[in-house]
Amino acid sequence: VHGVRGVIDRTSVHSTGEYIDPKTYRHEHNIGDFEIDGFKMSDVLLTMYQPNRFRPFTVSVFACELPRLRKQWLFYDFLSANTMSGSFDDSLFTIHPVQSHGRTDGSLGDPTIWKKQSRLRIDGLAIDHLNRGVDGPFSWIYEGNVDIVADITVPHDTDDSITAALSEIYDRVEASVQKVQTPFHREDEDSSASSTHDLTHGHTSIAPPANPTVEVDTTPYLILDIRTHLNSVRASVPLLPSAADPSLTTSTLIRPIIAYINTHSSFIPIHCRVIKPVTDFNGSWTVFDSGLLEDLSREVYGAFERDLGDQGRMGRRVRKVGLWGLGVLGRVVFGGLAGVGM
Repeated sequence: VHGVRGVIDRTSVHSTGEYIDPKTYRHEHNIGDFEIDGFKMSDVLLTMYQPNRFRPFTVSVFACELPRLRKQWLFYDFLSANTMSGSFDDSLFTIHPVQSHGRTDGSLGDPTIWKKQSRLRIDGLAIDHLNRGVDGPFSWIYEGNVDIVADITVPHDTDDSITAALSEIYDRVEASVQKVQTPFHREDEDSSASSTHDLTHGHTSIAPPANPTVEVDTTPYLILDIRTHLNSVRASVPLLPSAADPSLTTSTLIRPIIAYINTHSSFIPIHCRVIKPVTDFNGSWTVFDSGLLEDLSREVYGAFERDLGDQGRMGRRVRKVGLWGLGVLGRVVFGGLAGVGM
């Protein structure tokens, strides 16, 4: 796809003022939804019109290469892009394989689990793109911009391989056939008889299985290690409690967090990690309906809590060292005065 120009008009979308679960916005799969292998796109320029009189802005894609593009997994496939560059509201962004001295192919750890590791970088993103429709620290910030660097660890695809599905079916059939063909031994009968009881007097006794099965969670997860830099930000106390989590904004930490943001407004580094099941991206087209924006806001809130705790501990250490220094100085002064008096 090359040379796309267009307008995306969302001004007809209006909020009811009540909290709405982002999952309700996800796309439901329909017969005929496109699935494209080896998708490439370049020279794309779109103008976005958002509701609530939000200023129009442009979204550009200079070059993009995806291993595949599916309508049902639209946002996830763009996160899994091989390479991508463009601008979002005049803020440049890129997606590329992570480069390190130990690896050259973007792989990470066990190759049977992780497919690749990519890096998403966006510079100078206006904060008003992050403080709408979410609760937490981002909704308290009304001015400034943010730099985001996210290392995305992508798992292997396990649900859409026809070969893997056929192999699994064949293994199950083969295991069933072998189980039926296994000869019956007398010692097996004796051992089973000693561990279980027959039906007697209308009562049944069931022995526990010899080899209980342990359920192992095999759900693939997407890992995002996010480094966020808040630049020239200002925050204010929210007037209304959070609709999603009222305890979040009634916490005693809300005012210290806002004071911390306004005190260190020029530059605030935040590090956090978000781990999401891949199934959360099924049907999601945006960062909102995938729940990623809420998870990021929650992790940023936790990072602020840790920073405030570290700052409090550092203040207590400074006070203890200061008092200790004053005590030593007092002893030296009084000792000198005692020596002069003698």
